Amino acid sequence: MKQFIGLYVIATIIYAAMLMQQTADHQGGYVPLDLLSCLLFLMQGLLWPLALLRWLF
Repeated sequence: MKQFIGLYVIATIIYAAMLMQQTADHQGGYVPLDLLSCLLFLMQGLLWPLALLRWLF
C-alpha cells in the first residue's frame, strides 16, 4: 500500500510539472511560482488518473 501511495505522489508531482510547462508554453514561457500557483497545479495534478483514462478512451 505504501508503494502505491508513493507512486501516486510521484506521478502527481510529475503531472503537475507537465501542466506547469504546458501553461508556460501557452503564456510565452513564464509561469509565476507563488504558493497559490503551486497548490493549484498540484490540485490539478491529483486528477492524473482521469487524464489517463481520457487519453485511453
